[in-house]
Amino acid sequence: MLTDRELAIYSLGKTEGVNSIAETLGKGFDDEKYIESIQMANKADKDNREEARKLIQKAADEKLIPVETNDKDYVFIHFILNNLPRGLIGLLLAVILCAAMSSTAGELNALASTTALDLYKRNHKREENEMHYVKATKWFTLGWGILAIGIACIAYLADNLIQLVNIIGSIFYGNVLGIFLLAFFFKNIGSRPVFTSAIITQILIFILYYFGIFRLEQMGEKPLLSYLWLNLVGCILIMYLAFIHVFKGFKIVSKLLFLLISVNIFKIIYDIIDVRNTSLIYILSLLFLFILIGLFNYQKNTNISLKNE
Repeated sequence: MLTDRELAIYSLGKTEGVNSIAETLGKGFDDEKYIESIQMANKADKDNREEARKLIQKAADEKLIPVETNDKDYVFIHFILNNLPRGLIGLLLAVILCAAMSSTAGELNALASTTALDLYKRNHKREENEMHYVKATKWFTLGWGILAIGIACIAYLADNLIQLVNIIGSIFYGNVLGIFLLAFFFKNIGSRPVFTSAIITQILIFILYYFGIFRLEQMGEKPLLSYLWLNLVGCILIMYLAFIHVFKGFKIVSKLLFLLISVNIFKIIYDIIDVRNTSLIYILSLLFLFILIGLFNYQKNTNISLKNE
């Protein structure tokens, strides 16, 4: 069996008048041509799938038969129904439904509790008994459930539901991870700089996704980076912005490390803008520098002196 790279190299060689992988490699085709070949193959596959979808939909309209032309979300279910033993199929489907119900119940409960206690109770001026907040939590649960159903109805229109879930998660998870790391390793950074950094980070992530990924894909161009990298970008960005707020309180060693982080970030941004492949060394060194700053400032007696105002 040939690997994807070997197939791409072979197809690239055929276009150059070469009939074997070895000869293609001997001609010294570089990675840029290899990447271009992969992109062309992906585009051809996407066009073929779109043409097949149109033919299926046309035949269904002529026969007045409702059909589902989106097959990307049914690959796993199709595999279960057609390749697993009968007894195991029911068990696996029951496990999937139980996991979905459990996660949904936990999410609604967490959202309703957070909304009732952290937002409603803190901003409610009158003193109320506990039963009042229990009822309020139930109403918030209903509201979040209706919102979730609405989002599910809209998400159903997406081309690939699994990809949509990953995109939404990538947009928000990096920010959440950064807040957790700041709270765990930098306890003397106040809530106000963290909150401000989180708001700025989320806005920048939205802008980056829309203009750097979504719009470019709509125009048929290569995005600046994969949407999965938004997790790392969001995490690093919120920590970097929070460090700016407390830079004056850093020790001299931490200040030098922060300057190295800034240089590293600007180098990665330059590579992305210049359409270069960023070396993994820069990313790993960036994470290493953040870890060092965390170690230097983990102790309670730290020089970061910013408190909640």
